[in-house]
Amino acid sequence: MGKPHHQTGHVMTYEQRSVIADEQKIKDDLNKEIDQTATDEDIKETQEYITRITRQMEQIKRRQQMERRMMDVHNSINEHSHSSMVVRSLVETVCFIVVTSFQIYVVKKWFESSTPLLGR
Repeated sequence: MGKPHHQTGHVMTYEQRSVIADEQKIKDDLNKEIDQTATDEDIKETQEYITRITRQMEQIKRRQQMERRMMDVHNSINEHSHSSMVVRSLVETVCFIVVTSFQIYVVKKWFESSTPLLGR
């Protein structure tokens, strides 16, 4: 809140204190703006900084493009691998079904036959 006024002994309200602080801040900002004019050296440093940032952005863009190409290649490889795996799995399933059907047929015929196949 601050110290009491030396003549009246009253303490400032929060509103008065914030108004005075705002006025002081505005005065300080104006003084800084007057003192901080850009020199040729400042402009040159800023241009160099912008040039460096531009180069770094270009490098980042190139890396991103390269990463995108690599991701596209990996995606196509993965899709091909997946499709070939599905085909192999389907072929394997069909083979198991055929072999199982043949085994069932053989066992059925064995039980249906009147002559024993094992033994005499």
